[in-house]
Amino acid sequence: MKEYKEEGEAHTKEQVSQLLSSSEYKAWHQTCTTCGACWFQQHWSPGCEECGGFAMLRPCPICEGRCGAIWKRSVAMSKSNKSAFWDGECGLSPEQQQLLLLRMEEGDVSDVVDMMEDVSTARP
Repeated sequence: MKEYKEEGEAHTKEQVSQLLSSSEYKAWHQTCTTCGACWFQQHWSPGCEECGGFAMLRPCPICEGRCGAIWKRSVAMSKSNKSAFWDGECGLSPEQQQLLLLRMEEGDVSDVVDMMEDVSTARP
């Protein structure tokens, strides 16, 4: 009986693993609960707060992609909060991030590349 139970549990775990990795499940799970756009199929709706302007991947939101980092959607957080949530890290140094944010607050982002070059050349 014990052997049958262990075999059944192993078989069930394998089935669950197959289900979770199937494209059908991913399409169902990675779908916006607000507008119905399927992020898994690279769809999103403009103006939808839960979609946040992107499907499953987006350029770094801190520096607007200047660092080259790609962030991944946190599906669970996006769905539970009805707002886009992203996991990732900015590739800029903390100093570069601070300078960028300061420039953004001042409303002048056009000099960001020059500003980042200034920061990188100022370091020993």
